[in-house]
Amino acid sequence: MKDNSINIFYNEELFRDGSPTIRSIRQIDLDTLANELSEFKNKLRLVFGKEETSNSPYELDEITVLAEISSEGKVGLLGTGASVAAKASLTFKFKKVKTT
Repeated sequence: MKDNSINIFYNEELFRDGSPTIRSIRQIDLDTLANELSEFKNKLRLVFGKEETSNSPYELDEITVLAEISSEGKVGLLGTGASVAAKASLTFKFKKVKTT
């Protein structure tokens, strides 16, 4: 095992007929995964960084985003993408920074 890698555990479907899956392990380079996560978070910041205009007495305080890591180390929104590769999920919580 490489010292600069992390194991991704996932279930791999052998057949699309509902047959049991097998548990697989793939090593992902830490730098690759770190870059993927950083790029994903930066894109979300662009989306959520837009100023909201509302007359409501309530404000959005926190956003929860479900994401997935594919067995290739790609990061994306949960349920999106054309890849049929096995995936593992992540949860990102973005909390609004309080300004004084």
